Amino acid sequence: MTKIRISISAILVWLLLPLLFQSEGIFLLLTLMCSILHELFHLAAFHCCGAKAQEITIFPFGISVQRSALLEISGKQEIFCALAGPLCNFFLAGGAWLFPTATEPLRSFLLYCNLSLAIINLLPVLPLDGGRIFYFILTARFDVIKSEQICTVTGWILSAALFIFGFWYLLDTGNNFSLLMISSYLVLCAFFKKNMI
Repeated sequence: MTKIRISISAILVWLLLPLLFQSEGIFLLLTLMCSILHELFHLAAFHCCGAKAQEITIFPFGISVQRSALLEISGKQEIFCALAGPLCNFFLAGGAWLFPTATEPLRSFLLYCNLSLAIINLLPVLPLDGGRIFYFILTARFDVIKSEQICTVTGWILSAALFIFGFWYLLDTGNNFSLLMISSYLVLCAFFKKNMI
């Protein structure tokens, strides 16, 4: 039986502990649960394709699944596995939409939280699911180096645009600091290019 190592970023623990004791703590936990379900769908898709997960790491801005390097899967299977997570969030959003309105504000939160997770993850920016999908679509037409170059340029442009929008939106409304944090994370990923694909 394959063992999967699960590790939690120390930064996440320090960020979560103070927030859990506030009134918004329940919404933070729900967001984390939706993210975990997102990754479980990825794991299920990997399992269907014969790939095995080695390690799961929970970060402040998402969850990373490290696969065994011993087994290669096809580009189409990679796209299928990448789509599984966002599809999970669309299913959860659909389920939340069917909830009775008496469950507000949890109903609205689950609806918009899962839609946000799905849409952001589908952006064609590595290391997001959309970036992986974009990369493997490109490799069907171009070589690996050309595909990586296109993904890098696209990632820089979209990450910078998202950062500028997030900064403007925060200044204009005073809300949604998370968008600025996510875009900052994507800019750092594009800069360091670590474990992108």
